[in-house]
Amino acid sequence: SYNCGVGGDTAKEILARFDDDVLSKNPSVLTFTFGMNDTGYYEYNGADSAAFARRKFEEAKEWFARCEEKLKTLKGVRTIMIGTSPYDQTSTFNDDIFARKNDNMQRVIAVQKEAASRNGWEFLDFNAPMVAMNMKQQETDPTFTIIGNDRIHPDNDGHMAMAYLFLQAQGMVGKKVADMELNATSG
Repeated sequence: SYNCGVGGDTAKEILARFDDDVLSKNPSVLTFTFGMNDTGYYEYNGADSAAFARRKFEEAKEWFARCEEKLKTLKGVRTIMIGTSPYDQTSTFNDDIFARKNDNMQRVIAVQKEAASRNGWEFLDFNAPMVAMNMKQQETDPTFTIIGNDRIHPDNDGHMAMAYLFLQAQGMVGKKVADMELNATSG
């Protein structure tokens, strides 16, 4: 089991290191996610944020299409597309928000979902369920977030939600996965 993810990467950077960092390990299962860094940041609050969002979406789509071509060459590899965790654009814990960034990320996730369907890959979305969790809690506490104080990196609760969603997609929720015997000795 290898983690070939690199924090801060975009689909373009994933593609550049795919052969050396991923294929060289001969995976039997591969999870693939991107989108947070591909969609940009500060420009969402700029004068022409709609044009910026369209450009970043088109770039992400183009680089992912190249990644998709690479992924399609893998034979016998279980491939799981994962829609990235959200950018929290709804919490009111501060005013530092990149307006509508997550909306653009959801457009990228839709492209991933279409690719998964087209290629017979599995698809798991972290984004929509985590947004729903946030919004449910924000009904009573508008400052609530499971994403963390930078609106980008999930906190411990966010990571637990992601683990639950992943295990749920694998059919593991509610199943006993290990027998553990605790031996206590008195002394």
